[in-house]
Parts: sequence; C-alpha cells; structure tokens
Amino acid sequence: MTELRWYGWGDAAKTYALNHRPDAWKFLCAALDLGGEERFPPCDFDSINLRSPRIDETTLLMALATDLRPTSTPAEAFVRNDKRVRVLHAYGRSYRDLIRLRRGEILNPPDAVVFPATEDQVVRLIQFCVDKNIALVPFGGGSSVVGGVEPRGERVTVTLDLARLNRLIALD
Repeated sequence: MTELRWYGWGDAAKTYALNHRPDAWKFLCAALDLGGEERFPPCDFDSINLRSPRIDETTLLMALATDLRPTSTPAEAFVRNDKRVRVLHAYGRSYRDLIRLRRGEILNPPDAVVFPATEDQVVRLIQFCVDKNIALVPFGGGSSVVGGVEPRGERVTVTLDLARLNRLIALD
C-alpha cells in the first residue's frame, strides 16, 4: 500500500513542486480569489499530542488480529494503533480537515485502524464491533466529500481502512 501524506493529499514519497509550472500559482490565486501570500505549512509531526488509545493493546488489538486476520498476515499489517496511522485516519482531506491536521488539532483520533483484505473480514469486523460496542468508522480515500466523520465521546473508535480491498467484484 502507498503511504499517504499525513497533512495533505497524495503519496508521502512524492513532491509536487510548481517551479516547472510558472503559471500554476497565478491560476490558483485567480481561480480561488487569493492574494498570493497565503501559506499554511504543516506543524512538526513530533509536536502533535494525541490522547492515548482507549483500548488495551494486549486484549482488543490482539483479539482483532487473532479473530479476523488471515494467518499469513502479520498482526501489525492488519491492526495498527501507532501515532502515524492514527493521525492519518483522524480526519478526511477536506479543506477544514487539512487545516486541523496542519495545526496538529486532533481531538478524537481513532483508537486503532484495521486493514481488512476480504469481504468476510469486513463482515466479521462489523460484528466484532457491534458485540463490543465499538464505534466503527469507514475510511476510503479520505476525500470526505460528505463532510467526514468526527467521533465524539468516550466510546472506543476503530477505523476501517478500505485500502486493501483492491478490486470491484460487483456493481449494482
């Protein structure tokens, strides 16, 4: 899977400099009615303080990994709750979300992120979350075209990342 940029769109390993596109910034300024001096660089990733995950790794994460993942998949490839993956899945990539990410304002990051590879794993994950009263939030491409989801409260939240579901089986 491609590692995404935590504070914006696209592949973290690629840069998109405008030096060889001299008219791009002028076009954006005109199209978006900008003054040309707008800048909002991301904060230092290490300065972001996340609340601790509200789940005990040794119980819930291992239960998820053991119950749902195929034996050929390492647990850390199936269930993760490290800082980078929690920040990446805390918001979508709408303008409002990107500003919050770039400021390091992440109030309700997911407690864990699960990367299923099959429809059966998704079904079992949904049932697992229902049984344990865990909020489950889907994450596709992160576009947030519908405004995104921001879980609130003390309920444990798991994000379902759909990146490993990589083919269309049927279309209705």
